[in-house]
Amino acid sequence: MKFGSSLSVALMATTVLANHWSITDASLSIGPRTEQLDTSSKTIRDELRLGLDSNIKLSYNTLLGESKSRAHQNMVLLRDSTTGLETTFIVHAKPSGKSKILISSKSIPSALKNGNPLDLELIIGSFSKNEIVESENETKTEEDNRVNSDVVKDSIPFRLKIASNIVIDNESEPSAPVRFGPKPIITHQFRASPRTVSPFISGLFSIAAASLVVVLLGVWFSVVGVNAKQFLPAFSESPIGHVSFWITIIGFEIVWIKYFIGMSIFDALGYSALLAPLGVVGGVRALKEIRSRREKNTF
Repeated sequence: MKFGSSLSVALMATTVLANHWSITDASLSIGPRTEQLDTSSKTIRDELRLGLDSNIKLSYNTLLGESKSRAHQNMVLLRDSTTGLETTFIVHAKPSGKSKILISSKSIPSALKNGNPLDLELIIGSFSKNEIVESENETKTEEDNRVNSDVVKDSIPFRLKIASNIVIDNESEPSAPVRFGPKPIITHQFRASPRTVSPFISGLFSIAAASLVVVLLGVWFSVVGVNAKQFLPAFSESPIGHVSFWITIIGFEIVWIKYFIGMSIFDALGYSALLAPLGVVGGVRALKEIRSRREKNTF
């Protein structure tokens, strides 16, 4: 029984050794540097610097025993031996076993871009139902494990550590995200209250307006031919009408000047409302007096 078990193990070992994976015609390019590889190549320990815009290019042919074949599992592993972080990249392989992969620096996770040297490892393997391994649900003897199992494999997986000192250029540090916290004090600059025109400027405009009135009266007397002798008869015939009319005109001028200087518009409207009836009454009486004199041909 022991002889039969030993013979079975020996035959299995012979089969496994016959079905081992290997590579040929392999080349690795990182930036401007290119290295030729094969199954017996030693790990490249020189520093291989990968720029931000550079790529890792790996191409090779896979052999199962002595014949070219495509493996079921064909991947490249990048590992940070300092932190233990790693990532894998699937290699595109043709049925003839010709495989190649292009890894850009941008596709490598940012966790591996911390300045630590990275290991580059090639992993090749396949699986089938020719050899038995242990099931996860039951505890069995070595003989049962060899006969009954759920997961099996066909050949020895091939692992080749290609390089052990790949350094990726550090990217610029990202800006810190905006978070809740104290902010600088915002000092509001409110617009100053509107200011009225100074009394001096208002006085100048008032003098200019008064001078225009004087000029207007001068033109009126000289060009229109107003007879100054008519003032006394007019005031004697209707003194209340003419006096109230002139008081209203002067009052409106004073209200306008005071509003221009700084009086509230509501106060100005109030004074104007008081002067308006006086102006209407005085104007009506003054116009009646002038009409009566025109009818008498004394105007």
